[in-house]
Amino acid sequence: MKLTQEELKSIKSLQKRQLATKEELGEIGLIQLNLQTRQNQVEAFYTQTLDLEKQIAADIQEKYGKGSIDIETGEFTPVV
Repeated sequence: MKLTQEELKSIKSLQKRQLATKEELGEIGLIQLNLQTRQNQVEAFYTQTLDLEKQIAADIQEKYGKGSIDIETGEFTPVV
């Protein structure tokens, strides 16, 4: 007994859908890996930025003492 052309067409269509689903899931997995890598890089950059901020603040405090800085004018106002 043979399947009809319509039945074979339905089965082949189903197989194509399953293959497309597997390929798409693979793509999504790669995208997730890339996003995780980017997130790790940004987190490392942020940590470096915080360390740099601390170092700059320590250097300025060592030179000028405690106070505040107006970034626009460059004026340092010591804390009394």
